[in-house]
Amino acid sequence: MLVLTGVFEARAGSGTLSTSLSRSGQFTASFPPALTLPTKFTPPPGDYMRLEPAFLVVSCDRIKEALYRDLGLAWSWRGKIYLRLHTARSADEIVTIVSEKMPSGWNYRVELPDVIEQRRYVRAIVQVLLMEVASRDAGSRPAEIPAWLAEGLAPDM
Repeated sequence: MLVLTGVFEARAGSGTLSTSLSRSGQFTASFPPALTLPTKFTPPPGDYMRLEPAFLVVSCDRIKEALYRDLGLAWSWRGKIYLRLHTARSADEIVTIVSEKMPSGWNYRVELPDVIEQRRYVRAIVQVLLMEVASRDAGSRPAEIPAWLAEGLAPDM
């Protein structure tokens, strides 16, 4: 079986980004080389995790597999999901999801801190996956998913 997960480097402006690609090909995680060094941010006690790029794309595929199984969906996709990690500065950093209209459909960019509460991480990935499914046949505007739906479908951590 061919496994597409890998890490490679890409030039972005004046810096170099390292990138991990998921087995399914839907998820791409990019991160600056500085993320290979320990962050100065220390999370408060709780269920926080450090997002490692190579494992991030694997966990996204697994979250997708569980969500699709729960919803009875086929293992297919149209929109790519780009995950961009940055160094965490605080415990409550906002996770940003941006929809981008492409000629072939919708793609998504998810901006994540490298240290995040597990529950918030899973909820963000479920949210973007629901957006991707709902927007497959969307026209000029992507589908909007209510926060309560992603919250309810995200497994308890």
